[in-house]
Amino acid sequence: MSNSFYDKDTMDWPMFQHDPQHTGCYDCDKPRDPNKFYIKNSQNINVAWFGDRGNIILKGTCTQQSTCTPPLDSFIFKNSAGDTVAYVDTSGNLCIETGDCLSSTSCSATSNDEFIIQDETGKVVSKIDLSNGDLCYTGRLIENGEV
Repeated sequence: MSNSFYDKDTMDWPMFQHDPQHTGCYDCDKPRDPNKFYIKNSQNINVAWFGDRGNIILKGTCTQQSTCTPPLDSFIFKNSAGDTVAYVDTSGNLCIETGDCLSSTSCSATSNDEFIIQDETGKVVSKIDLSNGDLCYTGRLIENGEV
């Protein structure tokens, strides 16, 4: 017998007779990042979060455009010249100017200015490169999600 406490955020849910269809876990598909960076709109409602397990939840969708022009009251990511390279608008839509919205196997810090989310060990799990708006994340991106 181990001397540990059950913590649903850090322990796997037990399966009934090793059958993943019978776990008793009804929301196992939801990311369980213990620490999150929330983005809120002007009504103080969460519209997006970046988690320390590499997951991103958007109330809206993720798109790549050659030029991201943020609507009023957006959370804006800017380069050193003050130009917008990405944003999350008040509806939770993420616009990035470079790359795509697909997951990566790993993300690492570069010499560029970056918006970085790290896990508890200091490993980079998601980032937006502030020189060009490129998104990198190692978890899941959930669009039209519950934030």
